[in-house]
Amino acid sequence: MKLRFFAAILIFISAYTPLSLILIVYDWNGNALLCQNHPIITIGYFILSILSCIILWFSLRGFRSSDTTIKIKNISNRSTELLNYSIPYMISFFVTDLNDGKVLLNFIIFMILMGYLTYKTHNLFLNPILVFFGYNLYSIRYERDKNICEGTFIVKGKIKNEDKCHIVSISESLNLIIKINPEV
Repeated sequence: MKLRFFAAILIFISAYTPLSLILIVYDWNGNALLCQNHPIITIGYFILSILSCIILWFSLRGFRSSDTTIKIKNISNRSTELLNYSIPYMISFFVTDLNDGKVLLNFIIFMILMGYLTYKTHNLFLNPILVFFGYNLYSIRYERDKNICEGTFIVKGKIKNEDKCHIVSISESLNLIIKINPEV
């Protein structure tokens, strides 16, 4: 099962919700609250970001049951790789003039390229909004049906070696742990 492209776009947009706030501040004309020079761009992107966060939150909460159980053998936290998301934030400090079509177009091209690379490298879930919601990303070596496997997992809360977990497959390379040490 491959993650749908539309879902990937929403996840990517949600990751840059703080960037939408930075752009609102840059575009503020200083007169009144939320009085923007380019409201269609800044407020529109902010609303799209918030909507994508809401959809992401409800989607993750929608997974409730699973018959697939694994036993954790080894864990590596990948949430520390969130620094990769800082590059567009740094670049946003150079995109201060939304009137300059070339600057805005270059920024849009850069973000599209970042989104494509993030999607192709399966790093969509290295997402600061997921951390805000309490989720972490782990590379996990685990036992499933007496076979040792490795995979990437989204986990709400803490896990440790020897934990038994119920999981749901989100895509070909990503799983969600929905229950840690479930009662039998």
